[in-house]
Formats: sequence, structure tokens, C-alpha cells
Amino acid sequence: MNATHQLVLGLIHHEDDRRTQSQRNQAEPVASALREFGFVALEAEEFDQVLPGPATLSALRLRALVLMRLWAQEMHHLREIRRRKGSSLTIPFRKRRKVLERALSVITHRDSLLQAFRRLEIEAALSLKHFRIWSRVLECDASGAVVFEDDFYSRDESSPKNLASLIRTHFQDFEFIDLAGGLSRDSLGLPDAPGQDLYIPFMVANTTCAYFIGKKACKALVDMVASNRELLYLAPDFLVTELNATGFEGSSLLPRDLPLIHGSRDGTGESSIPY
Repeated sequence: MNATHQLVLGLIHHEDDRRTQSQRNQAEPVASALREFGFVALEAEEFDQVLPGPATLSALRLRALVLMRLWAQEMHHLREIRRRKGSSLTIPFRKRRKVLERALSVITHRDSLLQAFRRLEIEAALSLKHFRIWSRVLECDASGAVVFEDDFYSRDESSPKNLASLIRTHFQDFEFIDLAGGLSRDSLGLPDAPGQDLYIPFMVANTTCAYFIGKKACKALVDMVASNRELLYLAPDFLVTELNATGFEGSSLLPRDLPLIHGSRDGTGESSIPY
């Protein structure tokens, strides 16, 4: 099969030697399978991260930032859950009040405040790595990117070819294809639909452990973040689904049979984010 399409194969990690080596070992047969299915795989790694500490912030500024960012995350989550359930996107006052109460309870106590600050900074740093991979797509003739964080694993020996076949079949039809899952469909506000693929007429990211993303979505995400860097604090999966709020037109595929495993969710590995 002739290689007619380019894809960026993005590896995202934080230079943990063991996890990074595992990631590379798992990605190598995927790259080979993509080539067999007619893709040119342009490999890219993103690992640089800067995690600002709270020491330079006043107590008031620290609390204000964490409050604002927690509020943004929770409001985004509530809005997208309502979108997936076909409900009005208007968040009722009582739910807004509960969000505010939860955020205030976090920033009231120093330990929880500092933990939340650290988590948010790690999530923003992770978002920035994904942003750089999306930017790579725009710098070449790639049709999109296949992106792996360092906690993905193949299910079995057929996983690389199953993944390549899935992308070859659907990469021109969807702007986002989930490859590893992580959360239940119910927790995402989606129909369970046992044994069925889910075709969603807007952006839905079931974590960003492993996924395909199209060039149109990459362009929209890069433009969106460039206009408001604070959006990085939503975390990568929420950042992807924030496109829905901009009027972006793109659909998502959540396959029934996922070719990969999300290690941090199934117990194979640990998350590097302190939830």
C-alpha cells in the first residue's frame, strides 16, 4: 500500500526513564503498522515542562487563581455533560452555587490549596505539550496526529495493526478518535450502548491517554489557545472539548473495541497527576 498520508506520531512524557522507555517500546510497532497501512509517521516528542511554584504569589493571588481555575474546570464539565445528554447548556444557579462552595472549600485550607495549585500547574504543563504536538501538525503536510501519553499500553500483539486499521478507516471522517478510553461512558454523560461504537457529532475526549486528532481540530485548538493561554488550565481533555463552545464543527468516534489500554485507569500504572 502506497504511503499517501502523513501523520504526526506524538509522544508526550515527563522524562521518567522507565515510563518513557515503555512508551517508546509500545509506540515502535504502532509506527510500523501505520506505515503498513499507507501512512508516513512523523515522530515527535514533547517533554519539557516548567512548573511554577506558589512562592512568588501573594496568598490572595494564589487563592484567586486556584478559585478561578477550579471554577472554569467544573463549569466546563457541567456544560459538556449537558451537551452530551441533549440538555440546555444553561447551568442552573443551584449547581453554580455548589461549584463555588466546593472551590471555596479547597482554597480555604492551605494544604488543599497548595495541592490544587500543583495539580493545575501539572495539567497546564501537560496541555502545553499536547498544544506543541498540535502545532507540529500545522507545520507540515500531516492530516492529523496520533498522540500517546506515557501510560498507554497495547492490549495484545494485534493492537498496533488494529489501531492502524481503525485510523485508516476513519481518519477522514472524524476530528477525534479515542484509542485507549479511561472513563466509563456513563461518567462521560454518554449512552452506554453496549457493543456499539459511538459516533458523536461534536468533540468528546475520553481522557487524552491515546487519540487521533485531525488537522482541522489542531488548527482550531492552536488558534483558541493562542487567544487565551489560561485555557491550558482546563487540562488537555477539557481543552479539546472546549472547542464545542467556539462553534467548532467536528465529530468524534469512541470505538467499542479500543486497541489500547489506559494504564493509569486500569491499574497497570500510576498517574503522574496528583488527583
